[in-house]
This record gives sequence, structure tokens and C-alpha cells, in this order.
Amino acid sequence: MPIHDISPSLLALLIVLASIIINMHRNEQARLRFNEQDWKIANPAKQSLFVRFINIFNSGLVIEPILLFTCFNALVKPVLSTSLQAMILAEQRGTVDPILCNLKARQDMVHRMDVLYLDMCQSKDVTLFGKIMMLVNSFILLGYHQQFLTLGMSKEVANESVSEPVFIMSLPRTGTTILHRALAKDIKKFRCFDYSDLKSPFDKNGKPVPRWDVKGRKAKAEEVDHSLVGKLNLLYPGFFKCMETMHAWRSEDADEDWLLYSMGLGVPWLEYNIKFSYLSRSKPAGRNVTVEGMDAFQYNFAWLHMVMKIFQVNDKVEWERRRIDDIANSAATSDNPSLFTSTHKQQHSFYRGPCPTDNLPWLIKDPPHSEYGTILLNEFPDAKVIFLHRPLDQVVASISKLRLVMTAVDMIPGTEGSSSQNYGNDCSLIIKERCRGMLEFTKGQDPTGPLAVQHVSHRLIEKSSSTRRIDLNFREYVKDVPAAIRNVYKQFYPNESGPSKEAMDTISKYLESMKREKLGKQDYCLEDFHIATEDFHSPEYDRMFLNEKGVLLV
Repeated sequence: MPIHDISPSLLALLIVLASIIINMHRNEQARLRFNEQDWKIANPAKQSLFVRFINIFNSGLVIEPILLFTCFNALVKPVLSTSLQAMILAEQRGTVDPILCNLKARQDMVHRMDVLYLDMCQSKDVTLFGKIMMLVNSFILLGYHQQFLTLGMSKEVANESVSEPVFIMSLPRTGTTILHRALAKDIKKFRCFDYSDLKSPFDKNGKPVPRWDVKGRKAKAEEVDHSLVGKLNLLYPGFFKCMETMHAWRSEDADEDWLLYSMGLGVPWLEYNIKFSYLSRSKPAGRNVTVEGMDAFQYNFAWLHMVMKIFQVNDKVEWERRRIDDIANSAATSDNPSLFTSTHKQQHSFYRGPCPTDNLPWLIKDPPHSEYGTILLNEFPDAKVIFLHRPLDQVVASISKLRLVMTAVDMIPGTEGSSSQNYGNDCSLIIKERCRGMLEFTKGQDPTGPLAVQHVSHRLIEKSSSTRRIDLNFREYVKDVPAAIRNVYKQFYPNESGPSKEAMDTISKYLESMKREKLGKQDYCLEDFHIATEDFHSPEYDRMFLNEKGVLLV
């Protein structure tokens, strides 16, 4: 068809389409070049065509502000109002910790949402689609906030107690994930939050799936894999495969409680802290105090405490409900024994005893615990703690690479905040703060008490006199993880026989599946992030926990 026969409107449409395709291709090529020159991520996740289309409007003078304004006001504000009403009701009932629902908590919630929106509007580093997804996540998180707060208002939850939880409080990238997930495989000893609990905490009835419900939890994990992981892989092809080279997310495995903090705060906590870096915020010390800092974590730990109690009560209530149903079913089939199948007999035997998770200690892990150990103990005064120690240069390089792999797909290449140097600078600051927190926590302990570092050892458990603190050296720990796991039982629970053969078999199988050579590995070093040891070095940390060879001092 001769060009002069094409209608002006069709020609304009073709020009627009061509411009879109060219811009999408140009942006993708810029991303690939920047990865080769700066990020250096092996087999990075990609943006789908849909995501690439949305991102051609990055930093647009009209379209981006309109889309963000619409999403914030149409999605976030209505559910924020619902959460605030739930907080007011919780305060009136008086069954929830006031820090979670009083006037200050409500003002902080509003402030967090306003600052999140402001940071999005000002940021030149995060893609438009990345910003929209954060607002969608806030919409989902605020919904979970309201649901948890409603469950937390019950007198049963208020009267429940959490006894001797175990907190892994180490710096990131020190082997804590493997230790946490391996120990959590012993479901007869520990209770924990699995990734499926943290991404989709409620079933169709608005209740958590009991920890003892193996079949239900498997179905929950499969649901999360299908509804969340599958969809995310459609938007970002290769994301989870790339993540496995640094930190694998598995729906059926234990995961970090920052995902719970996100529900309490209403903002995607980790995303916010990575994507909107310190350099992007004109806040004191680069921090939003309603998301980070002492007050925020006092709130976070109170929120975590409430959620733990909700899960405990739900386990017992659901167990009793199914036990009563089982008795009723047994009575209904007693007149006709042929209806009482082997499955019925097995279920009847299963529900005959007490709730199997009753009195099991929680096993919780999150790197920010290392910075706020004193506040954590104020909330959980009988907690047991585990520290792992690793030379800081290895920690900083590894966490910088992890954060880059996790978020690069939503960053605009070439901006100041998206550079590997910015990731390195941020991580240097974070590790310095967390080292300071660990040191203050340790120095603040009574030298004769069970949390004093003088009473722990990383090698010979017989030398350790503490039943509440374990310090492990990364170099020694990785040589024999099963031995470290057995030592946890021996030191924390000296009057028990230790992990069962069944538990150790399950743990060993898990450890075999997580060997790095099976998952792939990213290369990284400090030079990749343009940082030097003096940027984060802590001689006091080395003196207290490591010598120059990386061996724990005892």
C-alpha cells in the first residue's frame, strides 16, 4: 500500500507503535550493557514485554505522576483507612499491645504511607513498574495488617504466652539461612514461619494453616508457588532461578520475619530499604524513622509477638475443632464398621493426643535482629540467641551482591542509586550499624549471665556453660553443619536426647539439596562495589568475635 494511501490516524498509530518498540529495545539494550559494565550479574532476570512497555514511561513528566497518584489514592488509601479503623477498635478493646494501635502508631502508619509515596515520586532510580508493584504490595500488606490485628484482639491471644523463642541474630550472609531452615525441618522440635505463611498467611477461612497440618501446609506451599511465584516469573522471567544463586526462596521452607514486619508496617520493608537507598532520601542519617530505627523495631517486635500468639492459639483451636469432628465422625460410623476405613482409623489415632505443636519453641531468623538485640530481649526476655561470625569483607561483598541480584530488575540502569557503588555504600553503612548493635548487645550483658560471650565457644560444646547463647564461627560452621545443628540441641536443651534420627535424616536431605554447586553461584568481590575494607572495618568486632584468622576468641 503506498504511504499516501494510509490514513493520517493509522499512520500516527504506526509511528507511536514503532516509537514504543524502539524505546523498549533501547531500554533493554541499555540494561544489558549496564549489567556487563557495572552490575555483573550472571544470567540476570529479565523484564517481560509487559513490564518493558510500562517502563518506557519511566520518569515521564505526565504519565508516571498520574499513574502513581491514581494507584496510591485508589488502592492504598482506602485499605489504609480500614487498617486505621481496626487500630482504633483494638485500642478501645484493650487486648492488643498499645504500641500497635495507639495514636502514635496510627500517626506513624499514615506517615509511612505518605513518605513511601513521596519517595516514589522523587526517586529517579526505580522503574515505574517497580514503583507500581510496591504500591500494590502495600495494598496487600495493609489488608493482612487489618486481618492480623482483628485476630489479635481476641482474649485467647491476649492471654497466650510465647516461651523461650530462639532467635538467630547474626549479620547477613553468615550461614544463617541454612541453619534456620535446617533446624526448622525438625517439626517436632521447633515451630517457625514458612515462606508460604509470610507471603499468604491466611486460608480461605481467614485463618493461618496449623503448623501440625502437614497436608494442609503442603497444599498452601503449592498454592503460593502457583499464585505468586508463577506469576512473578511471568513478569520477570528467570528471577527465582537467578535468586537461587544467592538466596533461594522455597514456599515450604522457613523464611525471615521481615515479611511479617512488612505486614505490621504496611510497606514492603526490604524492598523499600533497598530500592530507595540512603542516597535517595533526604532524611536524618538517611533513614525513615517510622520504618527503620529503634522505635520502628520496638513496634516490629511487638507485632511479631502478637502474630506468634495468633499462630499458637490457632494451632490449638483448630486441633480441638478437628478432634471434636473426629469424635463425631467416629460415632457416626460406629453403627456401620464397614464405613470406618483405614484413613478414618489413622485420623482418629492422630487427633487422640494433645496438640503436637503446643509448647514448641519458635525459631526465628532475620539479620536486623543483630542491630536491635536489646530491644528484642525487652520483648522476649527469656529468648535464646544464636550468632554466627564471619570476616566483614566477605559479609559486605556478599550482601551487596544479594541485594543487587534481588532488585536490579526494577532499577533504572545508569542512575546514581542503581550503581553497584551505591549498593556497596549502602551495605557498608548497614553492616557498620549492625556490628555496632551486636557489640552493644554483648557488652551490655552481665559478665556472669547466660548471654555473656565469655560463656560460649564455637568448637567444643563442652566448654560452653550457656543455655541461652551460641556463637559459631562461619569457617568452622560450614565444615560440618550437621555437627553445629546437634550442638544447638545439646547446648540449648541439655536435658533432652537431641535431634531424632528421623529429624537428622530430613535435615541431611535438605542440606544436600542446598549445596551451592547444585544451585549455581554469583562471583563478587569488594572491588566490584568500589568499596574498601576501611569503609566498614570494625576492629572491636574483630577483637570480640574474631581474630585475624577468623577464629572466634573464647
